[in-house]
Amino acid sequence: KTPANTPSQEDTKLKEAKDALRTAIAVAEAKLQDGKDYTDATKQEVNNQLAAANEAIKGNDAEAISAAKAALEKAVKALEEKPAVSQEDAKLKGAKDALRAAIREAKNKLNDGKKYTAETKGAVEKAIAEAEKVLAGKDKSAMDKAKADLEKAAASLKVETQKPVPQPQPKP
Repeated sequence: KTPANTPSQEDTKLKEAKDALRTAIAVAEAKLQDGKDYTDATKQEVNNQLAAANEAIKGNDAEAISAAKAALEKAVKALEEKPAVSQEDAKLKGAKDALRAAIREAKNKLNDGKKYTAETKGAVEKAIAEAEKVLAGKDKSAMDKAKADLEKAAASLKVETQKPVPQPQPKP
């Protein structure tokens, strides 16, 4: 029988388990706040394990507390950072998106029901073909140039004018 004023081995084990779990919780919370962008799934798993750990710490089952600590540490170790999109990739994507929009606008203008002169229509079609070729590449400056050329050609479209049909003049 243990004296009333000395903690039993059971109490010591429980206190150690709770202290270890508190430390694991603090580590997990700090990890989520470290400024890195983790994938949603791995971040959610850490949050789920944090909730479970915060529940387990309220109890008096040292084994459950140790299990919660292990699960939390495993989730923290499994945290994955989202792949970084380089600024170069973002600029290239922006150029591609802008060029796609310019191609779409030029095609819409050609199909707007107006009859354009063969010369200006041909220039736009040629610019569209060039833009579509450049779109497959990774050269941002070529995309910017193709977009500018296409917009210039589309802005230069001229509507064919109908030549007046000569009306015979009535003879006096």
